Amino acid sequence: MKIYAARIKQLRMERGLSQDQLAALLGISRSAVGMYETGKREPDLETCEAIADIFNIDMDYLTGRSNTEKMHLTITDTDPQLDELTRNAKQLNAQGLQKLVDLSDDLVASGKYEKKPLHVGE
Repeated sequence: MKIYAARIKQLRMERGLSQDQLAALLGISRSAVGMYETGKREPDLETCEAIADIFNIDMDYLTGRSNTEKMHLTITDTDPQLDELTRNAKQLNAQGLQKLVDLSDDLVASGKYEKKPLHVGE
């Protein structure tokens, strides 16, 4: 079985999505998802990008070029709020910057603000 096929199925099942739900999120048919999962059909680049976004993974993981699932985000490829945060952080003195780091550590540790994959009905 092709690696992308196994990974799409694994990710979908781990996130508790049906083929119908994933198809709806991708704007494709359930049968297309089924064919991706069996390796009978390959998703195009746009669909691969959408799958990676839905599951918050790196496309290299999806295609088998990497075994690291999580995305390593940079300012240039993520939310515009990070640009603003970076601009603001550069204006802080050392004490203010440490408070910002402490606050961000607390937010991450709480788990409340963690990025989650999209689910139908949310």
